[in-house]
Amino acid sequence: GDPEKFGKAVGGDIMQNKKTFLAIHTAEVANAEQRAAYDALLASNHPGKVPEVLAIMKQCGVDEWAWQLKQTYFEKAMHHLEEIAVVSNRKAALKELAHFLIQRQH
Repeated sequence: GDPEKFGKAVGGDIMQNKKTFLAIHTAEVANAEQRAAYDALLASNHPGKVPEVLAIMKQCGVDEWAWQLKQTYFEKAMHHLEEIAVVSNRKAALKELAHFLIQRQH
């Protein structure tokens, strides 16, 4: 995410080797070569670590996987919201908030 918007340094989680769901998924889907490079990067703190880890994540399709997962959960949430026995106009604010959150910039 944009450091100006979120107050976090880009790649901070990568530099700290945090076990985010993106990092875990990368480790799960990486082929042997990618996994070896990924593990070596996690063991290091060299200046190119963040862009190199991000490149491996992209090669592994983690960005697309995360986007699809976000869409799936959003659609499920909207379906369940429709199922709730509440007048539709009372659901409007919650729907508006959900649409804002799902489309916000990273």
